[in-house]
Amino acid sequence: MFDEIDTGIGGRAAEAVGKKLKALSRAHQVLCVTHLPQIATFADRHYLIEKKTTGGRVRTDVRLIIGEERTEMIANQNNTVLVSAAVAWELAIKVNLGKFDGLSLTTELPRYTQEEGFEELPISMEQAVRAGLLPLHHRDPFDRLLVAQAQALNVPILSADTVLDQYDVKRVW
Repeated sequence: MFDEIDTGIGGRAAEAVGKKLKALSRAHQVLCVTHLPQIATFADRHYLIEKKTTGGRVRTDVRLIIGEERTEMIANQNNTVLVSAAVAWELAIKVNLGKFDGLSLTTELPRYTQEEGFEELPISMEQAVRAGLLPLHHRDPFDRLLVAQAQALNVPILSADTVLDQYDVKRVW
């Protein structure tokens, strides 16, 4: 039993913990309480635990969540917003090419991300390989990288680009 295993970690460290728990679960039963999608996404089953107070009494309800609800719950845990390093990379290239007048936004993106309580999502080698092997429905390699990250973490991707619907990923917008 791991309760609040995500305290004080995020990003790559949380993903590493999720992978370790998944490996541990192959030989042992693992019960983990987490608020981070980087950990929750590795679980085989997800349960929603709700505590309600009525008339001075606390009642706890536990129910299995599956399908679309599962995806939404993982993506919206404590309203975690992941900002991929690919976003900063693409913005910097566009600024450098003169296609985007946003040098201050681009250079301050890490600070803005932190101030807003968003979490930086680094690019792993596994995600890079996955992106490189995706079908070329979308010609933009940065968008394919975002798809690969969303697939690897089993989280929705925030985009207005309907071409992304051709991939096995949930798109929100």
